[in-house]
Amino acid sequence: MRLTQKLPAVVLAVLAGATWAVPAAVSRAVENPTTTVNTRETEALEATAGANLEYQAPAGWSTSPSTSRASVVYTKPEDDQTLKMSVVDGSQDFDVTADRVLRQQALDGTSAAFDGGEIKTSNGFTGKSCVAIKTEEKATGPCAVVHKEDLVVLVTATSTGKGEAPDLQNLLNSFTMVKGAAE
Repeated sequence: MRLTQKLPAVVLAVLAGATWAVPAAVSRAVENPTTTVNTRETEALEATAGANLEYQAPAGWSTSPSTSRASVVYTKPEDDQTLKMSVVDGSQDFDVTADRVLRQQALDGTSAAFDGGEIKTSNGFTGKSCVAIKTEEKATGPCAVVHKEDLVVLVTATSTGKGEAPDLQNLLNSFTMVKGAAE
């Protein structure tokens, strides 16, 4: 069989490739919208079984819109710092849940290990401290897994070394559990 319509075939192939390449190029060229957190701004993460976490967001950090109501990422690009938070509720056994959230975090690219430290906050949250490592970005920093009743919170702060990763204690002390908010 001899191909007689080469030019139309090439044009169709190029146009088919453009339907993928153009949106991908635009996505890379356009930055995600960000919002800078104001001083004393209170935010919330929504858990699925009825308990939410309210906290004082880190002032001066930036955040982007997310599809998840149970997690948030704050960044300080000038210092190469990242702060991630996520909530899980319905925990029956804190130690099992704490291990599980660290394993899940490793699947998402941040390895962490408990360092033996214990955490207690002024609002009744208790838990374990840990150390986080993002090997791809060569970033390290502190992390914490804390809980109150059946609500478990994972907080990870990492930095590539331009600036030291932030201390988590003030953020952890701002945590408040709000029951029945998801109902």
